[in-house]
Amino acid sequence: MPGPDPSTMRALRARAVWMVARDRSRYGPEFAIESVASKLAIDPAKRLRAWVREDAPELLRPVEGIPAEPVRLSARERRAREAALRAVTLREPWAGHVAEGRTSVLGRHHRTRYRGTLLIHAGRGAELTGVPLPRPDIRHFGFIVAVAELVGCHPDDGQCAPIPPASRWHWELADVQPLPRSVAARGRPGLWRPTHETIRLVEREVPLWWPYL
Repeated sequence: MPGPDPSTMRALRARAVWMVARDRSRYGPEFAIESVASKLAIDPAKRLRAWVREDAPELLRPVEGIPAEPVRLSARERRAREAALRAVTLREPWAGHVAEGRTSVLGRHHRTRYRGTLLIHAGRGAELTGVPLPRPDIRHFGFIVAVAELVGCHPDDGQCAPIPPASRWHWELADVQPLPRSVAARGRPGLWRPTHETIRLVEREVPLWWPYL
């Protein structure tokens, strides 16, 4: 079976090293390499580390204030962390309004039995509602913008002012924390499980509580 085309591999290598250079100052060299290797399906990650060492060795230097080595987790620990969290995608202006703390009630068309940490993800589109968009430093389409605790769920009783309005179920939020720097992620319908890499990026912005891990 023929191997990969050399020109394709050169392009992949150049792109991967560029992405490591882009992410290094924010996440540190080791985490940037692991994250880029995961995104581009470069397996194992040590192949990308070797490319960086050959093409741009200065990128492997530690960044002040960022641990040189990320915490190593087993596959079982990764699966457990992914199973412990959920995320929900909201269109703007609603995601930004939650991040700004304008509401503690999330309006949805279905109930949920989930209780625990909830990542607030801003979808790539916006709803034409006449409601102003959130301020620019929070308005990030296609990014996780906040972390909250989902503490309850009740049917519409006419007593709440949920975001978005005109919804059958009201999800009760507590301890809403906007992320200092939003984290890129691909949203999904309903409640969805963020990947291990996404969780680690969020943890670099706000601490997450793991009740049984």
